[in-house]
Amino acid sequence: AATGPHRHQPRGSPIDGPMAGQGYLQDDRPDFPKILEFFTDPRTEDLQARQHALLKRIVQKCQRGFRLRELPVVAELLDIVPKRIEGLIKKDAEESEELERTLCNIIRITAKPNIRQKANEELLAPGLKAASQILEKLLLLQSSTSVRVAVEATRALTAIATPEDTSAAGKAQKKLNRKLLLEANAVQATCAKVEENANIILAIDDDGTERKVFDARATVDFIDADTSDDEDVTMSRSSSRGGRRRKPRSAKTDALFSDVLSYSTHKRTLEYAQSQVLRSLVHLLRELSTDAQSSFDLVECGGARACVKLLRCYLHDPAASDVVHVTVEILWNVLEHCHDVTDVAGPPAASRTKLLSRRRFTSAMYQLSDDATIAVLRQILQHLFLTGHKADDKRLRNEVLIVCSLIASHRKSHAAFRRQRLIHLLLDYACAAELPEDAIEVRTQATQGRDPRSTEPPLADRHTFATSSNEDLETKRILWSMLSDLGRAEEENLRLVVEADFMGALLMYLDVEALDAADEPEEWDDDETAVSRDTVSVNGRRIPGILKNLELTKLHVLQQQAMAVLLNLAPRAPAAFQKLQGHILALRFLDACDEGNDEATQNTNATRPSARSADGLVRGALMLLISVVGLPGLQNELGNLDGVEIMLKRFADSRAGANMRNDAVMILAKLCENHEENQARLRRAHGVSLLIQEIDAYVKRRVPVTRSRHKNLSEAARDAMPSSSSAEKVDPLIVGVLDCLWHGVVGNRRSEARLPPVDGLDALLALLEVGPRLMRLQVCGVLADLARNPKLISYIRGWRSDKTMRSTCQLLAHAWEDEEIRLGCDRDRGVLSDTAQPLRKKKPSQKEEKVVTTIAGDSSDSDEELTVVQAPPADAQTTMKFMQRSAGGALQTSQAARAERALRQAVATHDLRSKVAPIYAALLASGDAGDGDAPADDKATLRMVGHYARFIDGEAWSDVQHQLATAGVKPVAADRTLLDFNIGASVSLAEKTKADQEVLAGERKAEEKAGEESFFGSILNQRDQEIKQLIIKRDALRPKRKLLERQAAQEAAALEEGGE
Repeated sequence: AATGPHRHQPRGSPIDGPMAGQGYLQDDRPDFPKILEFFTDPRTEDLQARQHALLKRIVQKCQRGFRLRELPVVAELLDIVPKRIEGLIKKDAEESEELERTLCNIIRITAKPNIRQKANEELLAPGLKAASQILEKLLLLQSSTSVRVAVEATRALTAIATPEDTSAAGKAQKKLNRKLLLEANAVQATCAKVEENANIILAIDDDGTERKVFDARATVDFIDADTSDDEDVTMSRSSSRGGRRRKPRSAKTDALFSDVLSYSTHKRTLEYAQSQVLRSLVHLLRELSTDAQSSFDLVECGGARACVKLLRCYLHDPAASDVVHVTVEILWNVLEHCHDVTDVAGPPAASRTKLLSRRRFTSAMYQLSDDATIAVLRQILQHLFLTGHKADDKRLRNEVLIVCSLIASHRKSHAAFRRQRLIHLLLDYACAAELPEDAIEVRTQATQGRDPRSTEPPLADRHTFATSSNEDLETKRILWSMLSDLGRAEEENLRLVVEADFMGALLMYLDVEALDAADEPEEWDDDETAVSRDTVSVNGRRIPGILKNLELTKLHVLQQQAMAVLLNLAPRAPAAFQKLQGHILALRFLDACDEGNDEATQNTNATRPSARSADGLVRGALMLLISVVGLPGLQNELGNLDGVEIMLKRFADSRAGANMRNDAVMILAKLCENHEENQARLRRAHGVSLLIQEIDAYVKRRVPVTRSRHKNLSEAARDAMPSSSSAEKVDPLIVGVLDCLWHGVVGNRRSEARLPPVDGLDALLALLEVGPRLMRLQVCGVLADLARNPKLISYIRGWRSDKTMRSTCQLLAHAWEDEEIRLGCDRDRGVLSDTAQPLRKKKPSQKEEKVVTTIAGDSSDSDEELTVVQAPPADAQTTMKFMQRSAGGALQTSQAARAERALRQAVATHDLRSKVAPIYAALLASGDAGDGDAPADDKATLRMVGHYARFIDGEAWSDVQHQLATAGVKPVAADRTLLDFNIGASVSLAEKTKADQEVLAGERKAEEKAGEESFFGSILNQRDQEIKQLIIKRDALRPKRKLLERQAAQEAAALEEGGE
């Protein structure tokens, strides 16, 4: 019987009315469980038109996205619908295509953010499971026979990996999606599809035939320009099918290019659908490669090499397809993630397997360091240099260069760079950009008719790489940086860099005269034609006219980078640098950087004041000179070119930074070391007074080192006192000034004579008093060498501190005592305890001791009590640990920190007493040491200082005797007598010194007692004065009448006593 429209139908369609159930109420959304039942029920599975209508309803009602509860059903539909489409292809192609379009619409909806009905529903187990199911189905659809479906599935995965929402919630969703994609192995699946498609394309030749071998082929024709010719391509295909072959190569050519790879560059036949698949796949990989873990998975599954294989499909015109752009970006991402992980010092690998995984299997730099990758990159670069005229082509070229530079950071790739002649290509264009324009045009025209076996690669038109555009300048900077790293890594690379005249091209940017000439206006003849003018630099290199088109800021950037590259290459190739007159160019460039130079006022790029006063340029030139000034023969050349005067001018510039002044004084020290002419130049240019003025200014900023009343303080106790810590930082500038004094003044009697008029010896002694303890070794070394000059002894002896009134002998005694404390030597009450070894250090004992110190400038009457633990003597290991603690647990690696660490290690391995003793010995040799007014404890210390040389000899003889006894060697009678005599003389002298110190210890007690009595006497005197003051105040407060009565009574009493 017919049923009315309102009668219930038990097996109706889910689209007949509003859906209800499964928690969906009055929202007019499809009932997904019923839809799934309609697709799977055997009674309705053949109703294809109704099924298609249901899918269209889903697309219509779910435009904003699917709910998380609906995803399991959607996942089932994504599995069922493609099978329905395959079944309809033969029956009804039109209906199959419509159903395919509807499926693509559903796939697009899956890419949209899911709609949640509860808070954090996507983080719960059901939500995570549903999202994972969708991702798995989409990954399966990537392999669909339908290109449209495969492309849409890949695009949906790309959208899921990169949500459009940039808010905090969107970032959290992106992080969750990336995690789910990792768990679903999306990277591995996508890389497999990329490699599969690349293999299919490479296996099909341009005539449609399949080639059994499509890997690299060895050939002499490694230049891509000739491989695209019709004759070569035809011969290549004919030889692969047994046709005519190429002419046999000579043995010389085989030996030269037997390892060079060159891939076919003929145009590949790609259908539009296939190109869309590849485009969607690489876009998905690019989004996934932005994550570090995804990048590691990509490399481990072979995705990086698959990308290289894909690049081979576009060697005929790399810039024509965006697939190449995206693929290069993928390689950039994975290499950068690998580079960051390699640079960070992480925890050690737990096993060999993990170590291999970290350094080999997941390392993109290692995986891409093979010959095939380098050959492909070389061919792409060659094509882009030759035909890349557009800005986009040049940007792609720069990205490929960045990929090459990241690969070059791995040592394994260096041999491949040489075998595949990529380094030769880089050197050609790094040097050709600095060639004159006519030279570039000659080479460009010569390449059109060149011999295919020629070793010279074709040179592109200068407009593709030698312009002043930002892209070409970036190319230049990337090339310079990469060649610098390659030349620094291996000697063979350095040889190629030197032979290619790369350093000469860099030095062109430091040639001031040539740069000024290049900036002059052009001359015109009668025909209004520019007259060409060749500008020649100092090293004989012609300057191109491109420099006149460079902006000032761009020129500065290139100059700074040129100096940075030369700083790496010049110390490794000093002969080539010196041959190119690099030191002369650097010195002239530095001289031109002076704002006070008259030539700097000219309106030119080379000498404009705003350009030459840049700190970066000055610092770069100074560092470059520091690295080469010590080369043989350069002291004379730089001195004759006023190098000493230029460095002094830079050092005297108070507006310059401390780093630049320090670099200048370091160059001065190296110029004057063992060179009398430069020392005379330093003296005539008033350099001695400038150095002493810097020391005076430093001394005035400091306070004297605080000393304690108690002797034999522990190291920790001295560290607790202000300005006496061995951990105190040093000023690099003062260290450089002392080094310059030591090499430029000390030892030259005429220069030493300039010290007394400028109070140079007073400044050095004051620096010894107030300077950091790390600098005492250097200061005492300078003073010890100056004390050899008899004319300076009186100035050393007559010095008195302006702040503490200590004499030179007292200062030397205090420095000796501090060194004894550092070394752990024990002199109880200032008296020797071991006469056999008076200078040897003793084992430190970990004990607590109370130390009473007086703080300079403290107004309190009470002393400060410190509880300290005696520290072990300083050595290199403890110094490193301290440096690590002072840096907050991380070892400092800056240049200043490394220099200070080296200074600490040097100080820890030397004995300051060996520098103090010669100074006091010189004072004794003069007849009057000036220690007559010294306290008794200082005199006891000076007894040790005066006999240091004898004690050292005695301990050396004692060591010889101990070594002979240890080795079981019995010396002959004469040797035994010599040993006993020298050891006995030292012991006798030590016993006499001990006796003198005992007497001085008694005098010290007497001085302390006298001082104590004087202290108590001053207290009693102060008490009496206070009593008298109180009496006077009391009398002043009494009334005058009572005072008069009292006085009258006193007078009457006196008269009565007189009358009696």
